[in-house]
Amino acid sequence: MKINISPQAFFLLAIAFFPVNYSLAVSMRPADLLVLGSFVLMLFYLSSAKINIAALLWVLFAVTSILFAVFWRLESGGDLEQLIFVYKYIFIFIVLVLALNTFKSRIYLHKASKVFYVVLVLLSLWVFVYYYLVLSGSIRGNIRPSFPFSNSYLESDAHLYSSVLAMLLFSYVYILKDILGHGNKRVLATVTLCLLAMIFTGSRTGIALVFIGLWLQLLSTLIFSAKSTYFISLRRTTVYILMAGFLAASIPVFVTLYSIDLSTYTGLVDRAFNFNLGEDASSLGRFVKFDIALNEFSSSNFIGTGPMHASVDWYDNLIASLLVHGGIVLLTVSFGATLFCFAKGFHKAESGIYLTKPRITFMILLFMYFTANIITEYILVTRSALPSICLIVIAYYWSKYKVDNKELR
Repeated sequence: MKINISPQAFFLLAIAFFPVNYSLAVSMRPADLLVLGSFVLMLFYLSSAKINIAALLWVLFAVTSILFAVFWRLESGGDLEQLIFVYKYIFIFIVLVLALNTFKSRIYLHKASKVFYVVLVLLSLWVFVYYYLVLSGSIRGNIRPSFPFSNSYLESDAHLYSSVLAMLLFSYVYILKDILGHGNKRVLATVTLCLLAMIFTGSRTGIALVFIGLWLQLLSTLIFSAKSTYFISLRRTTVYILMAGFLAASIPVFVTLYSIDLSTYTGLVDRAFNFNLGEDASSLGRFVKFDIALNEFSSSNFIGTGPMHASVDWYDNLIASLLVHGGIVLLTVSFGATLFCFAKGFHKAESGIYLTKPRITFMILLFMYFTANIITEYILVTRSALPSICLIVIAYYWSKYKVDNKELR
């Protein structure tokens, strides 16, 4: 039996293992090692494989800018452990290059879609398995779920969990289900399961992201009218989510009718739908941290203090982290990369293919993830950066295949 040690195979393994939250050392998870292994293999095969050289050059430019923005403060001391943030920034661009070079192959794009679907189902089921394990005393942990195989469950990462589920769900409804050829019954069952899991994380982030994505899809329908098949597909997939949402919302009714004691979960559901940010300690804390970041940014002559001299590890806002860690340089590189991605979408729109569902979904996914990182710097966490970047790249490539009338199955 021949073993496939190609960079693409390693990358698929990294996607499969991204939910595993077991910290090996210095915040490194199994997925980090697999991504780095895939990147090394890609460089090894550089001369024989068709590597996206433009993307690789972009990574080198970004890495150089990040190192310049961060290491200039090395001589003045600081917390060396915070240098892990340098890796986290570089990791983003490594994943982008790997995704661009892996998913340009329709075979690997289809394989990745299968992996993401399995992960979506397992992560949704894990929410309920986690509650059972906590309530039965099998594990000690926070009532709000965390990713599986965590070193400790006492501190929840439910915000991150919810946002990842939202990106997976939206991608599945508007892209992955079509790539995989799933029927209506399976789609409805999957969406219902995922929505319930998202609600029981007790986090409003995922619900807000799905809501934003749905409204942008509906808005695009109003703008582009109903003259394309995109409208028909949009209407069908929107019905999936609305029907699944209705089923999820009806659960409390059945609980009341059959006198089921779910008092443990009441606070989680209330919190998931509580958008009164003015009285929420988590939201207020974000404003306080952003103010701290602005003060540090201005006191550093707008060039940042570097992560080693930051007064806070996590600012719960990507813009705040960028301003403190690298100042204007890091902020410019990051926004430049984001605008470049948006420009790729609008460039195709000018050529007359902007009514395709994948093209619009690509733009919406990008906007959803940008919005998520305004809430918290999710992209600096492997469990969010790896799947989200891959899903956005899949949406981009699939739109190109659909335009060329190429089948994926």
